[in-house]
Amino acid sequence: MGEGESGPEGEGPVTQQQEEFPQCEEMEAEVQEDKPEIDQSVVNEFVGEVPNLFKIDSHYLFNQRFRINVWVVYRFPDRLVPDYVIHASYFVKMDDSGEIIDETIHEKKGL
Repeated sequence: MGEGESGPEGEGPVTQQQEEFPQCEEMEAEVQEDKPEIDQSVVNEFVGEVPNLFKIDSHYLFNQRFRINVWVVYRFPDRLVPDYVIHASYFVKMDDSGEIIDETIHEKKGL
């Protein structure tokens, strides 16, 4: 396939890496399919109640470990656009029973 030619099913131009290593795309697709997920109700229970909650994201990282981000929204009367910030972020592990174990390294205070 030459430069500028479209990939499978019109997915855009084929890169040199895709031409040389087509198996990489297949492996990437397999990895995407094998990612475990934490049940959202378990995540909500772990985080607890949060004032001004916007959303809670959980992202698979590696080896049954996840990053959980807790987003909140702040609205101000003198501003048109609200602020969306990460209120808390957790590094957790999901055990075989689906329970969340907090492995977050917390900042030491008073040093």
